[in-house]
Order: sequence, then C-alpha cells, then structure tokens
Amino acid sequence: FNITDINMAAAGGCRYVGGAVATSLVLLLAGSAASMLASNAPRPHIIFHLADDFGWNSVGYHNPTMVTPAIDSLAAQGVKIERHYTYKFCSPTRASFLTGRLPYHVNQDNACNSITSSSGSDLRMQLISDHLKTAGYRTAAIGKWHEGARSPANLPINRGFDSHFGFLKGGEDHWTQGSSEAGEGAVVDLWRDHGPAYGENGTFSGYLYANEAVRVIHDHADKFPTTPLMMYLAWHLTHSPLEAPARYFDKRIAGCKNRQLYHAMATAMDDGINNVTLALKATGMWNNTLIVFSGDNGGPLVTTGNSGNNYPLRGGKTCDFEGGTRSCAFMSGGFLPETLRGTTSNALMHIADWYSTFCHLAGVDPPAGGDPAVPGIDSFNMWPALTTPNATVNDSLRTEVVLSYGCTGMPGEGPGNRSCSDVRGKNDSALIALPYKIVFGPQNNAGFWTGPIHPNGTADPPGDSKHCGPFSCCEGCLFDVVRDPSEHVDLKATHPDVFATLRKRLQVLGANMFQTNYTDPKATQCLTPKQSLRYYHGFDGPRCFATLPPVPPPPPAPPGTVALKHRQKAGAIKCLDGSGMASRGQRRANPSLAGDSDTAAAAAARVGSKGSCDSSDGDNLAPEGGGRSPVPEPFGQRKVATAVPDVATCENDPDQWWLLQGPSRRVVQATSGQCLKLNLVHGINCSTSGGSSPFKLGTCGGGPDPNNYITLTAPNATTRHGRLVVGACPGTCVDVHGQTLLLRPCSSPATDAWSAEKVVVN
Repeated sequence: FNITDINMAAAGGCRYVGGAVATSLVLLLAGSAASMLASNAPRPHIIFHLADDFGWNSVGYHNPTMVTPAIDSLAAQGVKIERHYTYKFCSPTRASFLTGRLPYHVNQDNACNSITSSSGSDLRMQLISDHLKTAGYRTAAIGKWHEGARSPANLPINRGFDSHFGFLKGGEDHWTQGSSEAGEGAVVDLWRDHGPAYGENGTFSGYLYANEAVRVIHDHADKFPTTPLMMYLAWHLTHSPLEAPARYFDKRIAGCKNRQLYHAMATAMDDGINNVTLALKATGMWNNTLIVFSGDNGGPLVTTGNSGNNYPLRGGKTCDFEGGTRSCAFMSGGFLPETLRGTTSNALMHIADWYSTFCHLAGVDPPAGGDPAVPGIDSFNMWPALTTPNATVNDSLRTEVVLSYGCTGMPGEGPGNRSCSDVRGKNDSALIALPYKIVFGPQNNAGFWTGPIHPNGTADPPGDSKHCGPFSCCEGCLFDVVRDPSEHVDLKATHPDVFATLRKRLQVLGANMFQTNYTDPKATQCLTPKQSLRYYHGFDGPRCFATLPPVPPPPPAPPGTVALKHRQKAGAIKCLDGSGMASRGQRRANPSLAGDSDTAAAAAARVGSKGSCDSSDGDNLAPEGGGRSPVPEPFGQRKVATAVPDVATCENDPDQWWLLQGPSRRVVQATSGQCLKLNLVHGINCSTSGGSSPFKLGTCGGGPDPNNYITLTAPNATTRHGRLVVGACPGTCVDVHGQTLLLRPCSSPATDAWSAEKVVVN
C-alpha cells in the first residue's frame, strides 16, 4: 500500500485492485483457476465453526488463562489467521459468510432478533450452502441461524442446507432454548428442518449442538461415504446469557462471576469442538477434512454480559475498532498440507472471502451474474495466500475491507441512501486499506482499552450509539494498524493526505451501500403473534405464508422424564405433571409454577448481567459439580474424581456425581462403588431401596440386555427433587444410545419387553 496507489484508484486508475472492474477480473480469473486446479484434487469435507461473541483474547493460544485445549491443539496443527475480519455484531457477519458479500452489501442490521424481520441474508442471493450443492456436497446447518425466518423461504432447509437443527433468532436461554417475541411472550426457539423440534429442548446448548454435529457426521459417513460434507456449525457459545455447567467453572477465578461464566462457556464450546474432531477421526473423514474456526465479532464490553476480552486490541462488540472486528480465526484438519502446519498467516482477509475460497476447493466457480437488484459477491479466493507459509500482508489479493458504512451517511454528508432499523452502527463507518484504517462515528462509545484480565471489577464506560463520547471517532480517526494494532495513535493530524484520500474512498464505496429488506413476495398471509403461539404450540417459527396452513395437531407428548438442566432450587416447585420439579422453561412459560425461591416476576424474564464482575442472573448454574479436566475428553467419559463407597454417600456428595452426557455411540464403563446421575424430573429416592446397590445394570454384550441399555426404574419409586442415583455393579456399562435410554423395572424377568418410556439425557 502507498498513497500513489490510492490516488490512482480515486482517479479511476486500473492499478487499484479493490476497484469494481479489477475486483471482477480477479474473481473471474481466480475462480476459473480454482476449477482447473481442484478438478483433479479430492474435494475436502468442510467444517466451519463460528463462535458467538468470542473475543480475541478468549482463546488459549492468545491468553494462557483460558482453558481451550482442543482449539489450541487444532490451531497449533494448522494455520493461525491473524488478520481475519468480520462485522462488529452477529447477523451481518453471518450474512457476509453465507452470501460472500461484505456486510455493507447485504445486511448491517441485527434486527432479525425478531422472527418477522426482513433483514438477514437476502433471498435473491445464493448462499454458499446452495452453491456447494452444485459441486455435489451434502450440507448441514447447526446452531444459531439469525438470518431471517419470516417465511418458510427464509429457513436454512430452503436455502441449500440438506439438514438443519438449531434456533432461528439471535439469542436464547442456553438451558431451555427459551426466548421471547413481541406479542407472544415466552416461546421456545428450536427448529429441525421443516418444523419445531418438539421434545428436543432442555439441554445445554453446547451439548445440544455438539451432539447433533456428531450425529450428522456419523450419519454422513454411513450413508454418503463418497460424498463431501459441508457443515456450518454456528455455536451459541459464548453469547449471553452467561450460563454454563458448573463442571467447567475455573475455581482459580475468584470474585468475578461474569468472567468465570464466560471462561466456562468457552471451555464448554472447546469440549464440543473436541467431540466433533473425534467423530471425524472415528469415521475416517479426518484426513480429507478442512476445519475453519472464526468468531463472529469481538467479545462484548458494553453490552449485556460484558465479559469479553479482546486485549490488547481496542474496543469490542458493537464497534469498528480492532477489538470488535478482528476475530480469532484459524484453519486446520487432515486436508492441510504438512508444510502449513504450525504456521501463521497475516494476509488481509474478511469472512466473506470463505465463499470463493470454498468454491475453489469444491472445484466450482463463484456464481456470476445473479439478480441485478442485489450486489454481486465481494469474495476473494484466499487459498493461494492461506497456503503460503507464514503469509504477510502483501500476500493477499484483498487490499481493502469496508468494515461498515453508516446508514445515515458520513459526517457532514447528510442522510444516507438506506435506513437501518437497528440503531447501533447507524452513524458508524470504517475502512481498512493496509497499513491504514479510518474510523468514523460514535462507535457505541466502546473504543476503550482493557487490561489482560477482563472483567476485573472496574466498571466499563456505558455504551452510546447516538452521541460522541471519549471513546468515539465522530470526526474521524486514522490508525496504522500494522504498527499500532491497539489503535492508540490517531494519525489524522500528521497524515492529513492519507486521511482525506481514505475518507473519499470510503464515500465512493459507501454510495453503493445496500441493506436488504426483501421478503418472499408470495408470503403475504401472516399469523398474528397470538395465532403463531397457538399454531406452533409454544414454539417460534415463520409467520408468513403464501396460503395460511391448517393448524397442526398438538405435538407428541414429551417423554415422561424430561431432562432437568438447571440448578436445583429450594422451595415447593410443582412440575407440569405434578411430580418433582419444573424446568426453568416450564416456569418461564407458566410463572404460576414458580416456588417460594423463584418468584413469578423472576421466572417470566431473563435478567442480564449488570456489573462487570457480578452476575445478576441467579439461575445460571448446572446441577452437576466438579472441576474442569485439563485435557479434552468426549462427553460422558469423565470419571468421578474419587470412588464413592455407596449410594448413600454418593447421594450426599453431589460434586462427585457422574453425569451421563454422551453423544450417541459412546460407551461409559461403570465400576464397583461408583454412582451415575441423570438430570430427570422423575427421580428415585435411594433410601427406599433398602440397600446400597439397589439397581443393576445390563451386562456388556450378550446376555439378557443385547442393546447394553441401563435399567433405571423400580416399582414404587418416589420422587427426590429430580435426581436419580443408581448403584453400579462391577463389569457393567452404559450405552448412551441416541441420547435416550429405554427403561424396564429391575425386578422384571430379563425376557420382559422394554418400556416405551424414554429418558432424555443431556
């Protein structure tokens, strides 16, 4: 980069690679070459991990206080991509990845937190999932969608994904998948393919989506062994609300609950990523798999759950400073050449560039033409730069990135040519043209610096997206982000020519700013909020259709023993079925179920974290105790810390309970004197058994229990606050098969049929 290049570009010179004509030429040549180069090469499986609100300093290889061994191992064996940019908050980043457009050419709104929003990924744009299907890929979407769900046409299953399991909006409760919608109140946001995922909510999100990913991988290996897989795994971790199983709590973090929770959420996600990696290796898919990991924006500083850590970068989520837009990213997997492993790339890259890069690997050109009413793709094939060992900023085809362009226009320019419904970012704009970066606007007053430990008890400045503050750039700031990555030194006064040129360039680019507000023209008949609540039986889903469908019958009754996924509370709390304890999702939907220690007001709405260290969310602990193992292990195979002599002791020592939480195809060995625990609404009081080992397990292999299912029930069992304690006999095992366990009374003859009742295991 030099000032001559910029001046020629501003004058329309062909030397400027980032100009419209040159961009099209580069994409055409790179795309055609991609097809030729990849035609004789195997098409890799692609697993794209997108972490939610994951800060630059929230990963172990940037911050040794974080416990993320699986992520660290993958990064160490791959390529750390250290100059990888996204949008400053959730939905626009996802739209950018899926459509191959920079956010200012598709979506800068976060408004699809509402089910009826018209923002997200424009329906006239072909998503990467749909395009890869033309190359013979099978595709799967798991986790957070946040790209619009107004009509069935917006759903992932209708946008190129062969399967989809996850939630449709931008955030929800990690334990219950509970959400809220204007006019509806409390709803459950969990969707599978074409309809609500009835009976599947109630599991911690990290477990829920990791288990689904493992299932999809095994299913793919069994049914499509010669077909490449593209999986978009959009984790809800580490987005607020701050919630995590207590097993992941780092006991070294004292006096700062928010930081402890955020660290625990990162470690839980790390476990899930480890399980996905293990599944790829177990199925023989690993050697031809490309793993890509990225955050969707920086860690939050001034928003609810202000527990992000982007040190030493400036700012965080909701601002265009490096801490809000420069994400943790790497690629790994058996597909990578040996010469790349353990290297670092500093080539400039935006998350939109994965579109053309994946097309190259799949052996297809990026889509050309398309609907003239929408911008074309901005994506560059970055594979040549990514496969250059230890690439520098000079190795990238991309020479500039428009991070954002304010919907109200540049300062002094007057109104912009589009309007955004999300107030955040309306007045913000930013452009990178290395080594320089220009920033304008209030930037939510989030452009401050934190120390290496954050939060640490000091209060963060309040966010303000409408007014200039001490941590804003309303009159514009200029930084050299190569020499000054923390953006401490504003160069506007010392480099006025660079500032003026970049400002003019940003204005030229911003004139083509596009914000989608397109909806399915056929979907004109819409359910009211109350109709939607009845139609989906308490779940959320698309509201608008070409023809209003008939009201479906009620969903199948959930299993008789529903998983209980939150901290046990004292008080006389009644279950919906009259036994045991109501789940938090039940209490939120029916505040009258709340007991003495959980008032109706508290049950009806989530209260966000208010302090920088103290969490005001009093319901964020999992029932299980125990510490975090220092090495990654598959769910369901962590042994108790010490042997427990009998059921009574196990019952009185909750921190030593062993939680079954395995994905399918996991076998856990139970040894003499240890106890197993399931989180169930129906429980069994061990004191009624009359012995220290009242229930036996099915034998491993052969015998009366060919499926290796554990037998858990007994006649006249009584409820004990949703906890089930089972004695284990020597030489027996538990098969967590498809996350369900079939039951039969232990006293029944071995030839008796298994009960139809199923137990959901987290």
